[in-house]
Amino acid sequence: MFDPPDTPMYPVFLSEDIVRIFTFYQDGSLYQGLVSKHKFFKLVREFNALERGDAFNLALGFERQRSATIITASGACYKVWVDVSANVTCVKTTLFADEMQISSLSSPEDRAFSSTADVA
Repeated sequence: MFDPPDTPMYPVFLSEDIVRIFTFYQDGSLYQGLVSKHKFFKLVREFNALERGDAFNLALGFERQRSATIITASGACYKVWVDVSANVTCVKTTLFADEMQISSLSSPEDRAFSSTADVA
């Protein structure tokens, strides 16, 4: 089926209660991941409950770039996940949950995108 370029794409929205999150190793770093519909996703960024719109806008930006995207929601936060084949900077993790770290770039958009593509 043909998918015209102007057709809006929207991220999949899932409750965090129904997904299984795990840690995996890629390119010398540990990341959080999940599998949905036979695709492998990694965590891009976590937002608190008041930042729901920011999470959705970030996910829409990935979808505009044709990167499969998932938003998971819990009572306390929203998480944006992107297909591992997408070329983006993601949240790194350690073996200890309290030591999570993110790349030290200047803005949320810089931290989410490793390229300079404009998604707004």
